[in-house]
Amino acid sequence: VLSVAPAYVGNSGGGLFRYSKERNGFELIAVIRALVIGRFGPVPHVVLSISSAKIHDFLDKNGYGFIVK
Repeated sequence: VLSVAPAYVGNSGGGLFRYSKERNGFELIAVIRALVIGRFGPVPHVVLSISSAKIHDFLDKNGYGFIVK
């Protein structure tokens, strides 16, 4: 997942959230993986993330799906 969100070095592993009007609160949609590195260094407002669906699949395949159900 490529997103525009404020992040910087050391934020890897942190959550990427969105506001859900249906749930009246924030929900985790991804986990930050890396910053985009531009010509002059990190671009702190463009981040690469792993989607929550991929995380759920990984947990299911490795016997830990019960954690998120």
